[in-house]
Amino acid sequence: RQEQEVVSCFDLGSGHVLWESAYQAAYQSVIAGDGPRSTPTIANGKVLCLGSTGELSCLDLVTGQLLWRRHVINDNEASIPEWGFSPSPLVVDDEVIVPAGEKGSAGLVAYNLEDGSQLRTYPYVKSSYSSPIMAKLGETSQIIYFFEGGLAGFDRNKPELLWKMEW
Repeated sequence: RQEQEVVSCFDLGSGHVLWESAYQAAYQSVIAGDGPRSTPTIANGKVLCLGSTGELSCLDLVTGQLLWRRHVINDNEASIPEWGFSPSPLVVDDEVIVPAGEKGSAGLVAYNLEDGSQLRTYPYVKSSYSSPIMAKLGETSQIIYFFEGGLAGFDRNKPELLWKMEW
């Protein structure tokens, strides 16, 4: 909405707005259009949202109250991807995992679900529209991410790239 990105919660039956949470973060692009474009993730009574400019917000599901917010770009000395951020946050246990932006040193970053503290970064791969997912390949639980130019698997518990397939 103009110079703000807004997260809205609607009543499923009536369509009425239950709550809204807004913050200053206008994103516009001829290529990608105005933001935001990510689907929020709901986990453990929280709503996790990644805005077009890299604002990662954690809101209370019932009230919409802001619990914590991190600026992924600043945290990782990166830049906003050309099309802005569009992935949805991945929540695994007590962690929130999102792409770290472009031209920084990290490809993905993990934050603590409860307080937003940064837990670890994963090796650099170029950001994409894709949302990271969890998968178990063989005996190994992995974070799978379609990055710009390929597919990669990261160790869930350590900041390690397990494999990468470029195209």
